[in-house]
Amino acid sequence: MRTYLNTDPSYGEDAKIYLCHWHILRAWRKNLVYKVRPQHGNKAGAEEVREHRQTALGLMIAIMNACTTTEYNTAYRRFNKWAYDHREKWDAGDLVVYFDNEYAPKKKDWSRVYRKENYRMDTNNYVESWHRCLKNVYIPTLKKERLDVLIYVLWTAVLEDLMMAHVCTSIGLQKRTWTKAEKSRKAEADAITEEEADNLIIQHTANKIIIKSFTQPRKRYTLHIDEQQSMIENCTCLDYRLSKGICKHMFLIHRLEALNLPFQQTHTSQPVRQSSQPTVATAPQQNTRELELNRAIERFHTAMQSIDGPAERVNADNYDETKARYINQAAQYIESAFSLLKEHDRANSSLNGRQRRV
Repeated sequence: MRTYLNTDPSYGEDAKIYLCHWHILRAWRKNLVYKVRPQHGNKAGAEEVREHRQTALGLMIAIMNACTTTEYNTAYRRFNKWAYDHREKWDAGDLVVYFDNEYAPKKKDWSRVYRKENYRMDTNNYVESWHRCLKNVYIPTLKKERLDVLIYVLWTAVLEDLMMAHVCTSIGLQKRTWTKAEKSRKAEADAITEEEADNLIIQHTANKIIIKSFTQPRKRYTLHIDEQQSMIENCTCLDYRLSKGICKHMFLIHRLEALNLPFQQTHTSQPVRQSSQPTVATAPQQNTRELELNRAIERFHTAMQSIDGPAERVNADNYDETKARYINQAAQYIESAFSLLKEHDRANSSLNGRQRRV
């Protein structure tokens, strides 16, 4: 809370300050221990006390996760009613006062009602995790150094790794890591059979696909398609608008129509309308990294061969600006990847072979 109060005002009045949900939950759990107690004469066991406190925490989390003002007010009244209805056996008055004094006045800083465009970044744990990586991996022996040394490490090692990861992911040499929420959405999309999917798709044109909601058939969502890149650009569903992550509708169309997902520049090699049944790995677990390397090398050679043909056909007599731009873009990706791979080898050697992860 001190960090919140001492926030640098130089960012301007337009800067939004959000409280970290993880730290809020930690504070709530800590206060529940001594603000929710059995009344005198109520000889509740340890398990009953734990369950009652867990119920209180669940009601408070419902207030936090409310997406509209109506839902927030309903959840807040339910929380107060719970404390009032159990007042004869349980003393939760201090918890209600604590919530009303510390959190209700600042609800715009932590409630989801007021977090419409934060890409579902509700904690600062991602920043703290990367900070730990910086200290333990990139500068494990440089706990106290001058600022210019830190800048040198950021410029020569960290930036190169970030750029290499971005380029490799963009051109398909490295798989993108899905978030927990995206994995859940993908599982929902994979559970839809092809027959069910045919009934969900209402309209399919070159630049858009209209699809029904999975759970509310009367709702319609539009997926906009970049025809030149064969890529799904976005979806009009609420989940995508709030998180800007891959939604289940995009995963479904990606599976059925072999269209690229956002941030995926190269076209996937999976066949159209492939089976939604999960594939079973046949290679031994210890050979996974070797198989990934072999696939990457094979894909690299295939990509190079596919570029050679169009590049040879482009000349002064047969000049296509669009085709030339794509060839130049592909060449730029390859040059960047090659440069970053060389820099990675040099930086990795300087770290005595320690593997770095960003």
